[in-house]
Amino acid sequence: MSNQSSRKNLEYTLDESLNLIQFNLRGQKFVLIVEGNDDRDFYRRNLDLDKGDFYIHVAKYCDYSKGRAIELARCNQTSAYFCTIIDADFDRILKIEPNDLNIILTDNHDLEMDILMFGTLQKIVDLKVDKDLVKKLMNGDENLSRFVLEKAKILGKLRFLNLKEEWFCSFKKLNYYVDGNVNLFFEECKFTSEEECIKKILSHKCDSSPNIKLRHVKKKLIEYEKYFNEQDLLQLCHGKDVMQIFVYYLNRNLRGYRKEIINIHSVYLSYEKQFLKNTNLYKKFNNWYNKVK
Repeated sequence: MSNQSSRKNLEYTLDESLNLIQFNLRGQKFVLIVEGNDDRDFYRRNLDLDKGDFYIHVAKYCDYSKGRAIELARCNQTSAYFCTIIDADFDRILKIEPNDLNIILTDNHDLEMDILMFGTLQKIVDLKVDKDLVKKLMNGDENLSRFVLEKAKILGKLRFLNLKEEWFCSFKKLNYYVDGNVNLFFEECKFTSEEECIKKILSHKCDSSPNIKLRHVKKKLIEYEKYFNEQDLLQLCHGKDVMQIFVYYLNRNLRGYRKEIINIHSVYLSYEKQFLKNTNLYKKFNNWYNKVK
């Protein structure tokens, strides 16, 4: 077995994660802990972190990277100051948002939602899509962000119930593309009704999932209807779902009106550093940094 494959199976304890950070420090005074490699690259690029002052640690090699990131941030350190930026997920909805100064949540459900809703979606529409055409396709509604959030709402509900009710359904098929552009799940589902979305999700549930029936899911949706209606869709909906619906909708409905295909990669590339400066996340990070430096 190669060293690389062996490393993928490693699970670090908290102490081992701390030792790994200490091993990689090269005199930096501050450590930013994030959940994944994409997060690391995003914050390194957009927070203007000086490599001489900041070391960015990815909380991997454990079952739950977000939980490990929180654990690390709460460890008392003398060699460096620790801070973590993590996805909010459903924390605000469940009212379990941490109060620690050095544990910072994304403004919305996750980083992808922040990227899309804090300037990127509007920038893409302004530069690449005719506004009158968008208005016509959406029956007069010019608010494309509201439109895609409403489309993603059923997926947000199902993801929440999947967590709350411990259904263990898989959502991986939502990311299945054909030829790099056509999302197969959305192409088959077409969001004609909530029931179609539910059927599609249930058809791709994990082997370990209990035998969840359609009628049971519909019953739970009715039971939680008032609760869901009270939630902010920016907190309820998964950013990757919204981002993919946005891309799918534009490519499917605006074909022939544009010269280029919009894809997930182009959404990330459209993000500007100045967008981050208008977020609460940016303010909280700088509040922490100014206090400890």
